[in-house]
Amino acid sequence: MPAQEHVCGHWKDTLVQVQAKRWLHLVGRREGAELRGSLQPFARGAVVTTSHFSKAAINEAREEGKNPIVLIDGFRLSRVVRDEDFSSAN
Repeated sequence: MPAQEHVCGHWKDTLVQVQAKRWLHLVGRREGAELRGSLQPFARGAVVTTSHFSKAAINEAREEGKNPIVLIDGFRLSRVVRDEDFSSAN
């Protein structure tokens, strides 16, 4: 699969705002809710962590009637790094 085209946080005319958490404990509901509240109009949000998300965080991210927030935990992040093979990047 080809890599996604991206420029300065944009994917095909979509602004993506990311919040990164380098935590050992669970990332909770508040972090997703705060990111959603700070999104620019028409922006998409993502929370990336080296840890994991609480059930409340997952429910908040998927809550109907609100802009969805993408959650990327440490396991998923490690797969992205592995699959992208950053070791051979220029």
